[in-house]
Amino acid sequence: MMKRLVIASLLFAVSQICLATPKVLLLAAQPVQLGKLERLVPIATEQGIKLDYKMLKTDAAITAEELKGYDFLAIDAAYGPAIAMLQQQLLPSLKNSGLPWLWLRRDGNQSHKLPAAIVTQLDTYYSNGGAQNYAGYFCTINAHLS
Repeated sequence: MMKRLVIASLLFAVSQICLATPKVLLLAAQPVQLGKLERLVPIATEQGIKLDYKMLKTDAAITAEELKGYDFLAIDAAYGPAIAMLQQQLLPSLKNSGLPWLWLRRDGNQSHKLPAAIVTQLDTYYSNGGAQNYAGYFCTINAHLS
């Protein structure tokens, strides 16, 4: 009886780990529009991702504390003045977080804890846009985190 209880408890614990929904934070800066981020939430949800998003401002840095609780960080700031701002405000926190992240940029993507093949695949999905490509983007992230 005790053996069955232990096995049942272990199976339940494993199922909870497998069913855990990955949490992704998407940071964006102008010229990205807030409406784009809002439309990504249900697409991410359909792919088993809990997506939070935040528009970055030039006067407010993101801290390592704000990144806690997330499994993946995506950054949508491909070009423009946001690049210099993010390099100053965000990269120090990212380097200390241990979090896998991807920053898709026109002048060369940056990432941490992601294989090059996944970076290429995520770049293709995200940069081509549209519901199907965004679904592929979040599905790929979910598969990688699993």
